Amino acid sequence: MSLRSFVLVGAVLLFSFSLAFSWEVEQGSRGNELLLEVKNSSNQPLPRVSVKVDESPQWVHFETKELRVAQVLKPKETRTVKFLFGVSQEVASETRGKVELLVEGAGANWRKEILLTVLPATPLPRVSALHQSSPNPLHQSAVISYQLSERARTSLKVYNLAGRLVKTLVNEEKPPGFYEVEWGGEDETGRFLPDGAYFYCLNAGDYISTRKLILLK
Repeated sequence: MSLRSFVLVGAVLLFSFSLAFSWEVEQGSRGNELLLEVKNSSNQPLPRVSVKVDESPQWVHFETKELRVAQVLKPKETRTVKFLFGVSQEVASETRGKVELLVEGAGANWRKEILLTVLPATPLPRVSALHQSSPNPLHQSAVISYQLSERARTSLKVYNLAGRLVKTLVNEEKPPGFYEVEWGGEDETGRFLPDGAYFYCLNAGDYISTRKLILLK
């Protein structure tokens, strides 16, 4: 069971059209994130823009099936909405189904189809762990991977040698699973940090672990 995200990029136009994408999801997975980027590509504001799940298989369970994008979506403006859903543990592997999203605003509508394929569930980690960043030293960006054996309020933060917090990478509740976070060496304001040694610390429930990485731009 792992947390996965899928990003759709689209546009609200003055006519309807449909595009399909494929996504693999795991049996029994929870907290799957379906991100839809909605853009008003017209030259006129669009009032009351919303997105709803118009169709989905019975083995897919959405936390909510309709989200408001904007009361008024300005010309060329882009907004992102996030649907969270789970997959039934009982659904058979290789089962396929379709999720259809409907974007509505000022009489215009636009559809997006996601074709889902069910994969066997990944075994949950038995222990929580924080792994060494890769690559190390960090030149352009590095991936920090970690695993959680149970659901917990989770934070992953980067500190300099003086112990000052320079970047928060994760700060939310997470279900058990395997995770990866990419960091490019920037601080909270987006500015690149100076070369040197830094520490990154994972705090998840009773589990705390710290590792060292080298930033060498």
